[in-house]
Amino acid sequence: MSFEKEISNFESKVSYQLIKEIGKGSFAKVYLATRKGFGLDRYVAVKMIDMSSMGERQRTVIMDEAKITGKLSHANIIHIYDCGILGDNCFFIVAELVNGYSLKDVIRRHTDLVMDKLKGQERIAMSLLKHAIASILMNTAMGLNYIHYAKDLVTGDDLHVIHNDLKPGNILISFDGVLKVSDFGISYSPLRAVRLKGGSPAYMAPEWIKSLIEEEKDASPALTSDIFSLGVCLHETLTDRRLFRAPRPDMTRKEMLISIYEQMRVYNKGRIRSINPAADPHLCRIAEKCLSFEASKRYQNAKQITDELDELISEGVFHPQILDRRFLAEYMQSLYTEDERVRYSSSLI
Repeated sequence: MSFEKEISNFESKVSYQLIKEIGKGSFAKVYLATRKGFGLDRYVAVKMIDMSSMGERQRTVIMDEAKITGKLSHANIIHIYDCGILGDNCFFIVAELVNGYSLKDVIRRHTDLVMDKLKGQERIAMSLLKHAIASILMNTAMGLNYIHYAKDLVTGDDLHVIHNDLKPGNILISFDGVLKVSDFGISYSPLRAVRLKGGSPAYMAPEWIKSLIEEEKDASPALTSDIFSLGVCLHETLTDRRLFRAPRPDMTRKEMLISIYEQMRVYNKGRIRSINPAADPHLCRIAEKCLSFEASKRYQNAKQITDELDELISEGVFHPQILDRRFLAEYMQSLYTEDERVRYSSSLI
């Protein structure tokens, strides 16, 4: 049966009702949906994946993502509610729906409004910015710390999950102040049947890039690899500039990896405040420690970051409300107009 036919038969086979299409990719479509019956009115995102042209390895990778993410349960992690196969070629995932934007979008809007401020067109209280960035860092770090030490709720076994693709596009922030780390498509875990070597080079840790350049078969990302990626995200949030990038679009992947690795090797601390003199020095220091070229010089786990932020809160550097979802909600509502506040971000495409 064709992919489109399976979608049309979806509602007759499962307990979800499709409302409208909200996203589309090369092999998938994402729908706004709701659960049918039982008096529940939960809106969800349903991703339908066309596997008709996929080999067995690619099918396994997709199903492993759902299996791993489905075992995670934390306020700062996107939730997977259900998954399954329709016919022979349609795999579906039912996920949490986030009414908001990715950090990538938020950085762009944040910068636009800062420029408005400089032009005398104030739309956001500037006192929010420093504390909002600290809140984004705190919530992201709490999500990372959870996945790194998560256990199977039934067996108690360690899941040993490394996100392996943390970047602003995979951090979602809702208008009610909830931050979610999403997209575990290339996450690393012993639960995976297929070992993955991918990632977004500009956000990967240098030791992980080096293992790919040298084609080390048994290499795997470490917990500190995600810490480095978090540092790149924080740097970008503070400066609105990509820290590492391929110098030419026509480079092969290996050439790009070599170039970015060298950029990471020669990265100099202190660049954040040279780009944005108003950047909070405490956040700059945290970002630069995360960005240490040697993994042993970084924070060794995300809890060390949240503990440091807690200490800065107790010293009065950051407002205690950065721990409260109402604070991020106020920030998001300041960034976006009422008409812009219907944006479904499932991060499933």
